[in-house]
Amino acid sequence: MRRASASIAMRAPRQRVFEFHADSANLARVLPSTVPLRSIGPSRLGRDAVLRFRFGPFGGYGVVRVWEPPFRFIDEQTFGPFALWRHEHRFSELAGRTWVTDIVEFALRPPARPLERFARPVVRAILVAKLRRTKSVLETSA
Repeated sequence: MRRASASIAMRAPRQRVFEFHADSANLARVLPSTVPLRSIGPSRLGRDAVLRFRFGPFGGYGVVRVWEPPFRFIDEQTFGPFALWRHEHRFSELAGRTWVTDIVEFALRPPARPLERFARPVVRAILVAKLRRTKSVLETSA
């Protein structure tokens, strides 16, 4: 299992930032176009919400395991291309800004498992890009 994380500060209220993340339809707005992940429902998240997604040619499902608005939520892949995918979204306030931290624990399926150490910087780069785009969307639409 590997872990990747990224954080960013935004000039937007924590509740608004949380609500943006809690709408899976926004995922397509903030992921880099090179990432073939698309949410196909439901849009609004909550505790025990079942997520459907496409990752390239693969379909998958996830479940929101932890739901603590507006502080954090955790979604986990229950069926899909990864052996493990657990994504924690944390939201905190400091000095008039909302800090968002994404933490992903993941494992690749055999026979790709030896490539995990190479996948970690890629996952982190995707998290950084996602957070930067989120910041741009939320700060320009304020």
